[in-house]
Amino acid sequence: MKRTLLTIAAASSIILGAFAPAAMAKTVSVPSKAWSHDTFEVDGTPQYGLTKVEGFTYQSAQWVSAYAVVQLLNQVNANALWVGHTLYLLNSGLDASQLPAKTSGDANVVADGQTVMKLPHLVEKPPVKGATATSYLRISDVEAILKALGYTYQYNSKQGTLNVQLPAAASSIIATAVDETPGQIVVTLSAPVSSVDPSDFTVTDSTGTLSVTNASLDASGTLATLTVPDLPSLQSGAISLSVSYDGSTPFTGGTLGPVSIEALNGGTAVTGPVTLSVYNGTASAIDSLQAVDASNAPYAGTVTYASSNPSVVEVTTDGKIIGMSAGTATITATDPQGDTIAPLTVTVATAQ
Repeated sequence: MKRTLLTIAAASSIILGAFAPAAMAKTVSVPSKAWSHDTFEVDGTPQYGLTKVEGFTYQSAQWVSAYAVVQLLNQVNANALWVGHTLYLLNSGLDASQLPAKTSGDANVVADGQTVMKLPHLVEKPPVKGATATSYLRISDVEAILKALGYTYQYNSKQGTLNVQLPAAASSIIATAVDETPGQIVVTLSAPVSSVDPSDFTVTDSTGTLSVTNASLDASGTLATLTVPDLPSLQSGAISLSVSYDGSTPFTGGTLGPVSIEALNGGTAVTGPVTLSVYNGTASAIDSLQAVDASNAPYAGTVTYASSNPSVVEVTTDGKIIGMSAGTATITATDPQGDTIAPLTVTVATAQ
C-alpha cells in the first residue's frame, strides 16, 4: 500500500483552527475522574505531541481528542483533516467494505470524495484551567477507520496506548528470487512485512505478465512463496523473469534458476579443471558443490547432485565429491523443476 503525503503549509495550525465545535455535536458534562491521557504510537514509538492525548470514558466507551486523531492519521500518511463535523481522508485508498455495515451519528467520514461512514462525536472542555471545548471521537470508531485504511493496530485500554503499524513500504524490495518447486517462486524481501497478497507481486517473463494465484509469508515476514501456475520450465536453461513487490523496482537478477555447478574448497570456488587423485587407496575430495545462476550468485533453492560414474567419483549426501578410481565422471544437479543443470566434469588420476 502506497500513500502520497499531502503538502499543506502550516498544516497543524490549519487543522487546529478547524476544531471549533459543530452546531450538531452533543455537549456532555464529564466528571473529572473520568478523564485520562492516552499515548498514540507508530510502530511502537510514541509520537511527538501525542503522549498525553486528552480523553475520557463516557457511556462505557473511551473517547479521544479528534485533533489528536487527525495528527495520528497524518503521522501514518493518511492525509486527514477535520472540518466542522467531518473527518476528511484525502488520497487514502480506504476500503469502505471494511467499515461497520451500519453506522450513525452527527459526524461524517469522507474518504476520497465519498461519504463512507457516520459516527458520533462529543464536545467537551478538559478539566484544565484555560482549556476550551473541543471535539472527541470514540476510540472504537478510530480503530474501524484504521482497519479500513489497511493498518494493523493495537489499543491497550489499561495502558492507554494506541499503536499503529505502518504498512509495508515500497522500499521493502525483493532481494532474491528462486524457483523453489514447480509452479512456485520463493522471494526474499529486504525488510519484514506483516502480510502479503497475490496482488502485491508482479511477475513477468518474455511472454508478458504471469498470474500469481497465491502468496504466503513465513514467520520472519521476509520470505514469501508465490504460486505461479504458468511459470515456465527451465528445460532450456534459466528463464529470465522480473519480479516486483508493491510497485518497487523489479528484481531481475539476470535469470531465475541455476545454470551451472561450482566445486568449493574451503568455501572458495575451484578454478580451472576439477581434478582429484587416488594414492595408495586414499582418495582426495572436494568440500562441497554449489549451484549458481547466470550472474554467478549462489542459487538459494534446493538441488540434487548425482555422479555419472560413482565408481570414479562419488557424491556424498552432504555434498562432497570423492575420487574413487582413475577416470572421468560428470556431476549433474537437478533443480525442483526437474531440470538438469549444466554438468561439472571431474577427472580422477592415480597418483604415482
